[in-house]
Amino acid sequence: MDFKLYTLLYLIIVIEFAIAAKSKKELIFVQAIWRHGDRSPTKLIYKNDIYTEDKWENGWGQLSDLGKIQLMNLGAWFKKRYINTFVNETYKYREVYIRSTNVPRAIESAQSFTFGMYPKTNYTNSQIPTQVVPIHSPGLGDDDPLLKGYKYKCPCYDKKLKEINKKDYDKFKKKYKDLFPFLKNATNSKDDLTLKSVGDICNVEIEIFYNLTQPDWIYRRWKQYKNRTTLDIVCEIKLFYRLADFKNILLGKLRGALLLNNWLENIKKIIDKPNENYKKMILYSAHAETLLPLMSVLRVYPTKFIPYATALIMELYKSKNNTYYVKLLYKSNSKPLKVLSIPNCKSPCKFEKLFKVYFDKDFTSTELLNSKCNLNSCSSESKAE
Repeated sequence: MDFKLYTLLYLIIVIEFAIAAKSKKELIFVQAIWRHGDRSPTKLIYKNDIYTEDKWENGWGQLSDLGKIQLMNLGAWFKKRYINTFVNETYKYREVYIRSTNVPRAIESAQSFTFGMYPKTNYTNSQIPTQVVPIHSPGLGDDDPLLKGYKYKCPCYDKKLKEINKKDYDKFKKKYKDLFPFLKNATNSKDDLTLKSVGDICNVEIEIFYNLTQPDWIYRRWKQYKNRTTLDIVCEIKLFYRLADFKNILLGKLRGALLLNNWLENIKKIIDKPNENYKKMILYSAHAETLLPLMSVLRVYPTKFIPYATALIMELYKSKNNTYYVKLLYKSNSKPLKVLSIPNCKSPCKFEKLFKVYFDKDFTSTELLNSKCNLNSCSSESKAE
């Protein structure tokens, strides 16, 4: 090989190193939200269900031991990804902020998460079995539109939900017209069952998971419905109505735009005032109904139920030339990390582009949300895609 060829190869290598160095991005901020862990049913599943609240150790809607382990494992995953490379192994309040809804299972999930992310270290007081990390939460009477938007009073949402989904609701009722009267009788219900109350029967899957015997009608096969079981069908109905709650972008905005704007504003503050002391991580412990509208307004809506202990993570990176990029991640239980493609923001997604496409000035405060939820302004809203 002659000298000229050596020189050419050397120059190519130097150029590649220069390009790699220039394109290298530094992680500067992380915000994430997760669904709580495994829990007991939140209420009696159907009228004559024999598994009443006293059959569950802590009552309705409480985090199970499995749920605690699931969140501890999620915390351990965060530890592996971020501790020492991004934040200190010893909890520092200047670095990390954790906020939960005021629901006990979400608060306990946050606590369990910290056991995984911040286990005992050599710097922990020897008399304390683990690191103590504060979990912030609003008061019991707080509406919490940021993380509990799904429960926030919004007449416009209720109106649009019925209008947008009515045709599909009617299709399901017609499709399974033989099932509804059967279930009314099987559950000893006085009133006709709604699509939601039929779908709620799918929650017997929790009882089945805990080896609680089910009545025969749960496993009855329906020849007219491709020989599927009652359980198969009610779970199909539950999946439909659960996803229908936020699948439409307008419905998603009324329940999730406030949270997305919060995330985008958190990032913008860091970019606009880089010398200020901001948290390096902001973490939220919440519910499937919190993640779903957020994913709706980001146009990354799932096609299946969000599993327990699933996290949606947004990472902010800064390049050598001071360009900021966002990476959206989806971590579900023990499954591999999934990188989500954000529609209308080509990967690598520049924050400037993300902000321009997704920031909605009509949802930057509770006051503006109230205005959008008002029926007077609702009537002028067109159906979103």
